[in-house]
Amino acid sequence: MTPIFLSLSITQLNTLVDSVLAWGLAYLHSLSVISWLPQFDEGSASALYIGQRLYQFPLGIFGVALGTVLYPRLTVARHSDQGVFAKELLRGLRIILLLGLPASAGLCLMAEPTTMTLFFHGAFDQHDVTQTTSMIMAYGLGVWAYMLLLILNRAFYALDDRWTPLRAGLICVAVNIGLSFALIPFFKSPGLAAATALSAIVQSGSMAVQLKHRIPELDFQSLFRVAWMGLVGCFAMTGVSLLIFSPLFTWADSTTSRAGLLLVQMVTCVVVYGISLRLMNCEELKLGRH
Repeated sequence: MTPIFLSLSITQLNTLVDSVLAWGLAYLHSLSVISWLPQFDEGSASALYIGQRLYQFPLGIFGVALGTVLYPRLTVARHSDQGVFAKELLRGLRIILLLGLPASAGLCLMAEPTTMTLFFHGAFDQHDVTQTTSMIMAYGLGVWAYMLLLILNRAFYALDDRWTPLRAGLICVAVNIGLSFALIPFFKSPGLAAATALSAIVQSGSMAVQLKHRIPELDFQSLFRVAWMGLVGCFAMTGVSLLIFSPLFTWADSTTSRAGLLLVQMVTCVVVYGISLRLMNCEELKLGRH
């Protein structure tokens, strides 16, 4: 269980690394030890914490749930043949892409209204809103990759391979730390969140390539087709949302009005995204009904 526990904790470990770097670099800056790095704004660690909580929300609802359901199916399919295993895995990856891409887009799109609705009161001022919004958007860029990792990890476990995900995860942590120091001079504290998102994308890509070598029957062309449909749907819901709701949020001056607008915006985005997939004759919608 040890390698499985560690590899499934990589995403949480990367967020912990972000927090440690945020606090540690701020402390070292106060001692003038690392003056070559830009100083973080006040409240960066808190904004980082909020961003971590919000990006993990869709990750827990969709990614963990689908991974839990898919794992026993993959384990059974492993004892059939590689063709059945590849079919089950590709189906799970297609579904997670169709869920993960709008989750990423929605988190970036609604970062500011969500922050203002939940936190914009008391000592939480407009500067904090701007900083937290940037953090949520940076983490949101990688939500689809975090969700893919939950499925790819379980594919290796179904093949009785516990060490490949762990090795890839440890490399991901090293990549995250390196990218953090590379991005901080340009983006300051949001660079920590962006580094975590980019490292998750790198890890999911490398694990998919390794899995393709293990299972030649995996046809990733179907994933590209679904990803294209998902991106088109994301552009559609983003355009509608910006056109309708961005002006409305500038007029909302209370928590209640912002919460109501945010709820309507979320429902509208889901509907527009679903209609877009329907118009493109997405096969996964038909599978979902069965």
